[in-house]
Amino acid sequence: MKVLQTLSPALGVAAIAALLGAGAASASTTPVASFVAVPYTSTSVPFNTRLPEFATDHSEYTEMEFFVSGNANLYTKDPTTGNAIVNTPNHPFTSRILVRLPSDPSKFSGNVVMEIYNGTPGYDADVEWSQVNGLLQRHGDAWIGLTNGTGPANVLKNDYAPLHAPGRYDPINFTSAGYVWDLISQTGALIKNNATTHLLPGYTVKHLYAMAESGAAQTLVLYINDIHPFWRMPGGGPIFDGFMPDERFGTGSTLAPGVAAWPTCSPRLVLHSDVPIMNVETQPDLLSSQAWCVRRADSNASGDRFRSWELPGSPHLTPLVTDDDNSHRDLDGSPFVYSTFTCTHQSEQSTFPKEYFKQAALGALYRWVNHNVAPPSAPPIALKTPTPPALTPVSYVLDEFGNETGGLRTPFVDFPDRQWVVNDTTVTSTGPLGALFCTLYGYVVPFTTDTLKSLYRSHDAYVDGVDDETDHLVAQRFLQPWNARTIKYNAAESFIPTAHSDDLDFGRDHDHDRDDHRFDRDRDDRGPGSRSRFRLG
Repeated sequence: MKVLQTLSPALGVAAIAALLGAGAASASTTPVASFVAVPYTSTSVPFNTRLPEFATDHSEYTEMEFFVSGNANLYTKDPTTGNAIVNTPNHPFTSRILVRLPSDPSKFSGNVVMEIYNGTPGYDADVEWSQVNGLLQRHGDAWIGLTNGTGPANVLKNDYAPLHAPGRYDPINFTSAGYVWDLISQTGALIKNNATTHLLPGYTVKHLYAMAESGAAQTLVLYINDIHPFWRMPGGGPIFDGFMPDERFGTGSTLAPGVAAWPTCSPRLVLHSDVPIMNVETQPDLLSSQAWCVRRADSNASGDRFRSWELPGSPHLTPLVTDDDNSHRDLDGSPFVYSTFTCTHQSEQSTFPKEYFKQAALGALYRWVNHNVAPPSAPPIALKTPTPPALTPVSYVLDEFGNETGGLRTPFVDFPDRQWVVNDTTVTSTGPLGALFCTLYGYVVPFTTDTLKSLYRSHDAYVDGVDDETDHLVAQRFLQPWNARTIKYNAAESFIPTAHSDDLDFGRDHDHDRDDHRFDRDRDDRGPGSRSRFRLG
């Protein structure tokens, strides 16, 4: 077997121009969506509202909902260049946005993150909010969720509203998936506009970012490459100042029904933009979702700033996201039918904290845009290709404990107490997506006591190793300090047997760590050696 560790050459500015062709040269000023506030009443609140959480966690955040309306083009491909061109214009649409931001405008940072809702489950899933709200709320950033699919729009109107908010979503008119491109542009221009008719008076928007995960990232990838160059703000500047498409695939999305998507592994799916792009990939994205073939090299070049972090050990989906989902609260009892599944290793599901690294990546993107300070680079995950060599990798390069090598190194794989398996299998499933979800979850195989003894001469040695690497990640800006505290706390609380005794060593020399962080609001059970998750010993 041959180890594949090289990436595709970086696409330079000239190559980008060649790919975009006439599309980049014909950029126009985007129309701005109109908006109408949707009131909150005792009998009508939005789908997936977080207001009850804000009231109990004292976050000093609030929430608003608006309808956004405009006229969309339906796009097709130029038969010569492949660039997006207008097929038919002036299709009226109305969608909705959910806005979360500091209650006090003086505490607003000026950063707005627009999440392209993930509609894979059939409804608006705010999966990025669940993972990065720890950063957003510390900074005083605003978050905006954008309903962008026909299915989720219909669920709002036909499933949620009749049960909880009759008539609330009657104005929504989103009948073609092809409306999404101008919806994104026109809503982005609305958010970024600081005129007197601005969506959020009193909140001065400085920078606007677009973020999406998984299937929604496919939408964002096509928007970045094919639509973003087409529409600009008045004065010619970009609508979005940075992009973060996470856990994307090597397959393409489509401009409109009936328009062929770019083929899997097409060079047109390799990310490029005139504004910075930050990309976080989990391990299974590379093979299961074929993202390996749309990799590209990191770049700090003006007009071609790109960074990707690949996370060894992380599955595509974790319980953090699904447990934070409010859909059952909002849809149980409605006609909506969930896909169901039972995974082979359901009780050992992996809770690898990929959200820690997404928070660091988003913070690094802010700094790149605000101060032109490039994020750190990490090596790619190592992949194997067949012998004789062929284009398609066939497996990961694993260490002696079954964990992936290469990628962004973390204490979870460098000081492990378990094997991280990134794809599970399905026992039973119902619905169109039931069999899919188990492949997105991972599971863990805890190390035996003998293996742990062979790795760590004492609990202190384990904690020291975790602490040192965690400090290094913070210093290099791969990790935020509050998540570092959680990792250290959980390492200090772990149960690692010593090499010279059958007794468990409770890390008495690290009482100061436990005392310092016992009441840390960010402490959870997702760090290395967490007993509550894996029941070691």
